[in-house]
Amino acid sequence: MNTATDTDDRIITAAELIAAAELVARSTITANPPPEDRLNTTATNPPPEDRLITAAELAARWGVSRAHIYNSLHLGLPSIKLGRARRFRIATSDRWLEDQQNDHPGDAA
Repeated sequence: MNTATDTDDRIITAAELIAAAELVARSTITANPPPEDRLNTTATNPPPEDRLITAAELAARWGVSRAHIYNSLHLGLPSIKLGRARRFRIATSDRWLEDQQNDHPGDAA
């Protein structure tokens, strides 16, 4: 058959061929990153203690409410502001919490 609606003998347009080639290229790059990307894993995967987390994640980690985390900002809890969002570095936040406990040894449970 040689009709415009026949899908078995359909002619692939140049745009479709280019789009398909770009998809294949992207999947190949993702599956096999260049050697320089494989060596520098710290840029994309920081150590767990350097990872930035949200207030909700920090609250869950410490076993407190999210409001308590935001109240702790007024007491000096270090954070990073990214636009309107606040993020907390795990190691820095945990060190700050330890310092708070050392300042008030009778309050530590």
